[in-house]
Amino acid sequence: LTQAKISVEPIVMAKVDLDGNSDSEKETTVAYDVTIKNTYNGIEIQGDYLSGIVNDQSALYLSGNWNDMEKVKADSKKKVIDYTTAKNSVHAFSKSSLVKGDLKFVFNADTGYYEPSWVFVSDEDELTYSVNCFDGGISVE
Repeated sequence: LTQAKISVEPIVMAKVDLDGNSDSEKETTVAYDVTIKNTYNGIEIQGDYLSGIVNDQSALYLSGNWNDMEKVKADSKKKVIDYTTAKNSVHAFSKSSLVKGDLKFVFNADTGYYEPSWVFVSDEDELTYSVNCFDGGISVE
């Protein structure tokens, strides 16, 4: 059930003619910036990624954080926080307008598990607000 979202961006080198002859200017792709975001059941795992710069000969740079996920039994008595309730909670908490929210798995330091959370970004202060779907707790980054 673990999947990944992949993005590939070219890194180009441009030859620039300082005399203004645009005919001799040429862009050449010299490497690629590749980022793979980890997902589980199609939901992004916040903070999980592998990123690297690669060319036709090797990987020039690699970094990241990757967790293998597995489903654990949850308490079925808990009421799950829906999108609208989460958005209203963040708005009351921050008084700022929010960009669209996404459902992500976010690490909960109290439980030690990645838990589903609604993640919103404020278009005013550019902060990220996470609302835990199980307990409604709000965290700010």
